[in-house]
Amino acid sequence: LEHDPPKGDPFDRDSVIYSSLTRDDLRLFEGPLVSDATNHQLGRKRRGVWLLLSAGVVVRSQACRNDGSDFMTFDEASTVVPAFARRIGPALLASRKAWDQLIVDLRELDVEPVAREAVIDAQQIWRGTGALLPGAHDGDASTGPRNDLDELIGRMAAGDAAAAEEWANAYRTWAAASAPLQRERLLPSPTDAEMHGPHTRYIVPVEGGDTETMVRGRAPPASTADGAARLARYRQQTWRIAADGRSIGCREGADIADASVIVQLYASALPIAVTAFDRDTAAKATRRAAVNDKRNLAGLDPLPVDTPTAEEASWRGGPGFCVQLANLTLDAMLADEQLQGFAYTAAVVGDGSWDPRAQRIARAALLHDGTRLGGALATDDLIGGSRDNYDAELAHRVDALAVLAGKRVLYIFDSTSPILAGEHFRRSSLSVRSRALCDDWQGWAMAHEQRLESITYWWSHSHCGHLPEAAVDALAKEYLRGDPVPLPPAYCRHRSIRHYAKGSERELMLQVHNLHMCTRYTTPTALYADRRSFEFLRHAKLNDQQRSLVMALRDDRVRLLGSRAYDATGPHSLGAVLTEMGCPCGKGRQTVAHVVWDCELCSVATRRRKLLVPACIALGKALDRCEPVSRDHAESTIARRALDQGRRPAAYSSYIGSSPALVVADHAIAAHRTAAILAANVARDFTAAAHEAKIHGERSIATRYFSTWVDQTVTGLIRASQRAA
Repeated sequence: LEHDPPKGDPFDRDSVIYSSLTRDDLRLFEGPLVSDATNHQLGRKRRGVWLLLSAGVVVRSQACRNDGSDFMTFDEASTVVPAFARRIGPALLASRKAWDQLIVDLRELDVEPVAREAVIDAQQIWRGTGALLPGAHDGDASTGPRNDLDELIGRMAAGDAAAAEEWANAYRTWAAASAPLQRERLLPSPTDAEMHGPHTRYIVPVEGGDTETMVRGRAPPASTADGAARLARYRQQTWRIAADGRSIGCREGADIADASVIVQLYASALPIAVTAFDRDTAAKATRRAAVNDKRNLAGLDPLPVDTPTAEEASWRGGPGFCVQLANLTLDAMLADEQLQGFAYTAAVVGDGSWDPRAQRIARAALLHDGTRLGGALATDDLIGGSRDNYDAELAHRVDALAVLAGKRVLYIFDSTSPILAGEHFRRSSLSVRSRALCDDWQGWAMAHEQRLESITYWWSHSHCGHLPEAAVDALAKEYLRGDPVPLPPAYCRHRSIRHYAKGSERELMLQVHNLHMCTRYTTPTALYADRRSFEFLRHAKLNDQQRSLVMALRDDRVRLLGSRAYDATGPHSLGAVLTEMGCPCGKGRQTVAHVVWDCELCSVATRRRKLLVPACIALGKALDRCEPVSRDHAESTIARRALDQGRRPAAYSSYIGSSPALVVADHAIAAHRTAAILAANVARDFTAAAHEAKIHGERSIATRYFSTWVDQTVTGLIRASQRAA
């Protein structure tokens, strides 16, 4: 949970559904008894045992005797744990073993026994047969009076009989409970407060280079006498940035503290932008001088004059920003403040920075009073997805809005996507919000924004000479080198319950599945047809089961004792045990190559002699006719010779096209191109177009032989080996 839910919320940990059924709070498979110190003391790692947990054995008191003198034996526990009494056969034996190990662990850890508490397992709770503990909460269930029902029960005990109608009336009276209290239920749709948030104006770009203004939220703040006097005072002031871009002043001589917060923001941004410009210019000059010194020693001419970048050209000679553009934008913002009818009480500019090569991102926000917010962002907190510039552009908004409660804010930004996504997020249902990108941060931003009186989002084109953007961009780049700074959270109706996925659970599952596919099916040992090969799987008449079998053969994942189908993750893993066991014939590991060439199991040898050899001979003749020059298909000949001589495939000299070549039967051929894959998968991509029409019929014959071979030989060989194993 990203936030602490309010009282009565289903996710509130103090809710009745989370209350413990026992008074003992020492859990057997959580907390201190599974900590690193405990594992170090035992010399092994303790894990939860499902046989005990499903039986309701969760805390220490449920493993103790009634008087707390000692822990129970399994025979004693079987009389008080209902699930143990229901189990028979292997489940009962496994439960006994798990219980004995639990008691041994508790004694080694010097855990003191306490008085026993009852075990109520899931089946009892579901069926309602488990007795509640004294004083336990019974929810909001209630019934009517049961006097009539008790009277009938007493008459029945005395031997008296009662009519069915009497019993029905007594049960109706008892079941006639009072109506439950009506509670307001929060619907997943946006609330009225969310739909009508603070007075919000969006000044965003449109096609053609113009901007448009969108108005949302409540009505604008009412004008007051003090606000009108303040606006009148601002109208009498004319603020200008000097031609050299290094100072700002008022023609009428007004003090900066008496100016609009917009002017104060520009005054705060000016020294930051100029300092960053001077620092970068000096560093560039130092590097250039060092390079020219080396070129001078080498007898080379100095470096030519640098061509300014598009961003540097937009400065028009200014110190990191365009002086003329800064004055024009300042006048436009002050005029808009006069036009809206009330003065801003806070102004802020935000920006993000992203270094994709170093995988670092940061955000920064600058307030009108000179306050600097932001810092680097953690990039390793996600499993599904990764952090990028979108996150940085959203994060500075959360930082700034968290400290501006009750203000009338002018917010200058350069990335429209997070801002407009926040407007869509506000008007979306909870299910749609949960699928939004960075939904937790969007929820925090909305909650912080809800506390404002009004806000105007003013779009400013990035990297084209605007003064506020130049200053905050320099701050964000400076923060890239620092440690991550967390965002200020805020409670909102939207909750993000995710397994560290950036967008949604679907994105996380896609990431996991892609990782699984990459690690399992694109390993270097897998065999795929190259551009010179003819892929028979695309043309052979195979069903899905046969195709799956061939793909498993190519990747050595057919379920044989020595294949990659069983992972060898350690000396005691299943793959390691089966590999060491070997084939029942006694001639080594049971791999695909072993089954095809070496296995002496009776059923395998019979199928090899009666089915594999004739099929490879017939297939080899068809493939030989597909070779226009040599009439000798090398891989097919390798397979046939190996079968005839009863040994593994060996190197073979042949012609490929019109050139002699030595075909090496390496491990890949021996292990993966078994028989049909050896013989049929690598039919040559014929070089001469004149032969295409002639050999088309031969290729069809080879395809039919391959289909028959797979159906009759590979399937039979593998299944025979599996049965024998």
